[in-house]
Order: sequence, then C-alpha cells, then structure tokens
Amino acid sequence: AIARSQLVLYSPGFSLDADVGFFGGLFLLPSLMKATKNPDGDKLAEVVPAQDYARWLVLKKRYIGGDRGIEKRRPLFAADKLYREALGRTGLSLDSPVGKVVSRAVKKHKIAVESPRIKVKVENPKDTIRQFADSELDDLACFQGMLDHIERDLPALRARALAWAQGDVIALREIELHDASRLCMGAVLDTRLAEHLGVADLPQRVEALWLEKARAALAEHETTFALLPMSQILEKDGYLEKLRAEGYEIEVP
Repeated sequence: AIARSQLVLYSPGFSLDADVGFFGGLFLLPSLMKATKNPDGDKLAEVVPAQDYARWLVLKKRYIGGDRGIEKRRPLFAADKLYREALGRTGLSLDSPVGKVVSRAVKKHKIAVESPRIKVKVENPKDTIRQFADSELDDLACFQGMLDHIERDLPALRARALAWAQGDVIALREIELHDASRLCMGAVLDTRLAEHLGVADLPQRVEALWLEKARAALAEHETTFALLPMSQILEKDGYLEKLRAEGYEIEVP
C-alpha cells in the first residue's frame, strides 16, 4: 500500500520549541523535577480524598512497590507513573512498532512524507516550568479516572492489543475502555499557564492541522497512506468521522 502511494501522512502532534541546548537542558532539570511535585511539599495523602488514596496504596503496592518519592508527586504525575508500571507488568507498552515499519517502507520506495505538527514556542523555559510548579492543577479527576482505568480495564487493554495485532476491527469496536488520558490532558490544558502559552486549544489545533493536510493530500494525489492511532479511526467523533461529515466516502475495513 505504501509502495503505490505518492505520499505518507503521519499522525499529527505537537512539539515544544525551546532553544536551550544541552547545557541549558541540564540547568532545567531541577525546575522540571520540582514541577512534578505538589506545591508546598504536600504529599499525595494530603491532596486526594482518603477513599482514593486507599485505592492508590493497593495499586501502588501491586505495580510499583515501596517507592516513597512518588508520594510527593502531583496526582497527575503519580497516576501516569502507576499507569506505565501497570502496563509493563501486564506485558503491554505505550510504544508502537508501526512507525519504524512505515519509515523503512518510505525509505525503500522513496515516498514523500508529511508530518503535521504544531510548534509551541516557549520563550523562557525555566520561568515557564517554575510557573507550572507553582500553579494550581485540577487533576483529581485525572487521578481518579486513572485508578478506575487500571482497576477494571487491564484485561480489556490486553484484549484490544491482541485484536489490534490480529487486525480484528470488530473486536476493537466492541471492547469499551474508560479513557482517562483526556481527563489528564484537560487538567494541564485548563490552566492559566496553558492559556498564557496559547496551548489551551491544542487538541483542536492539532485536529484542524491534520484535516487540512488530509484534504490537500486527497486533492493532490491519487493515493496517500495515512497513519493514525486507532482511537481516531474508530471513535464516533474521530478524524475519519470528521471527513465523512464533510462528504468524503469512508470504506470501513
């Protein structure tokens, strides 16, 4: 499919444009570490409801162990660490082999590529991290949602991974999951700092950019190979449904 295409359209994303260099990055590390911790040195038990903290302790013991340092992290960062450890223990990973396979095919057949990305300019990275560290972060819903996700969805995640590997689209549509990632993304984007950086509407901007590139590719080329996460392919409000609403014909596999 890639060999007979004139263009490969990669998944959209965003990147932070902060020209700090290697040594600048080293100086940013202390500030970055501070940004993951609760302001005023509060511990996790002091910032989340007792019922949720009790659930956290059970899952932490199962997937992380006796790490005391994580108790100082903000709920969002603690939940992210727990989720990644739980995935690893379940034999799953957030990494995908698809990009490498596609890149090899692109290089072999010398296909043109398009990588839609929104660049976010950070004028003063160290000051920005300091602002984030001192800012209020409404991430309780993220923390609770991630606990729910880990408690009840790990078997479903394994089933979806197997269905994906086998190309079983019907199973992928039928296996429902509680998506906590949007709650966590929302916790970060719904801040004054995000508004100051101009990223509060980042998901909408990323979506608009990819749709723009997709329309152009469909108009200019006979065949384009596009790469998207399954969520955007199967969700009722995903990118493909947005194209369908504009009048494009979608042939479901």
